[in-house]
Amino acid sequence: MDRIREDVRLLNNSDSRFRLGKALDASGDHAGAFTELETAVRINPRNFEVDREVAGMYAARNDPTDAIAAYQKFLLYSALIDKDVEAQLATLYAKQGNTLFALFHLDGIGEGGPAIMLPDNEVAPNRKILADYATQIGAALKGEDEDPAPQNMQDSLQAGDLSIKSGDFAGADRSCRFVHAFDSGNAKALACLTQAADARGEHDTIISDALEWLVLSPNEPEAYYWLAHGYQWEPADYQKCGESYEAVIRNAVQEQLSLAMLHEARLFAGHCYAQAKNWKSAAAAYDSAVQANPNDAQILNDAGWFYATTDAKFRNSAKALDYAKRAVAAAPGDPNILDTLAEAESISGRIDDAVATEQKALALAPDRADLQKQLQKFKQAQQAKKKPQPPKK
Repeated sequence: MDRIREDVRLLNNSDSRFRLGKALDASGDHAGAFTELETAVRINPRNFEVDREVAGMYAARNDPTDAIAAYQKFLLYSALIDKDVEAQLATLYAKQGNTLFALFHLDGIGEGGPAIMLPDNEVAPNRKILADYATQIGAALKGEDEDPAPQNMQDSLQAGDLSIKSGDFAGADRSCRFVHAFDSGNAKALACLTQAADARGEHDTIISDALEWLVLSPNEPEAYYWLAHGYQWEPADYQKCGESYEAVIRNAVQEQLSLAMLHEARLFAGHCYAQAKNWKSAAAAYDSAVQANPNDAQILNDAGWFYATTDAKFRNSAKALDYAKRAVAAAPGDPNILDTLAEAESISGRIDDAVATEQKALALAPDRADLQKQLQKFKQAQQAKKKPQPPKK
């Protein structure tokens, strides 16, 4: 162990960190091992041995987003067919409710794959979609070779787009990198590469590709959308994340953008600013989102929670109550929204109402430890309020 630590001190590279992480894990120091492996990935995301190891740790910690990203890095940088990795990805995507991607990775295993619970009514139609994509990708890639003819590049872009839709981000990266190598000013190739990098959680690559895309198309809202994603991956820059989401909203009026992307931008601009402790910009973003989507339960809920729990200077019980009540009206059976209303009632001094509302939330989700903790907090405040106060002298 001492020799390995000395190697880390002298070399501080991905391989030495990987060896130290494995040694710490074998010694029982799992937290220390996780830290070293995370560092090894940050130093060299292309070290696929580390990618696979840290992906398993993320999965064990119930962190599916980072686990998927690490496994996707493994698939691209190893260029290996690894049935265990495919099985892990299929399982993780199934847990996220993404039947199409789960089936894609199950098909990569062939016989002997794990038994994964998928909705019966989604399997057949999604298998047909994947088969159609595979046929189109095969046709598009027939002419792809070292010849940078315009038609070959167009076919590669089509294959990349279909690969992303299938969940084959490694395949998309290869196809679109072929185009980018011969035509660095191709915005469609950069759009494809940015999305593939986001699937791998590669902060620097996402940002560099998105910024290069914006040089070609300065008002492209989708480029700002992926840029915002890049700033959320470690090392996160939440101020720039909020600014990028606001650029999505600002430019979406002029350009075509999916409603889902615009909704995410409105939903998360305030969140990013709040994470950056830029309370003023967060408040403005939340109010703007509510104004644009006055009946959206998720936006109303997040805005209500912000005003109920944010920095004391920007806390606003009136807005918290207003937004939370409107969120409950839009989605009355959501325990998270009821929890927000209870918090808003609590900071408004309506502690009895807060207890009653939190009890309704727990009735809908009785096993939620966070809701149980909230109810306990409100009951303690209720008891303190009822406790006789000593007479003033």
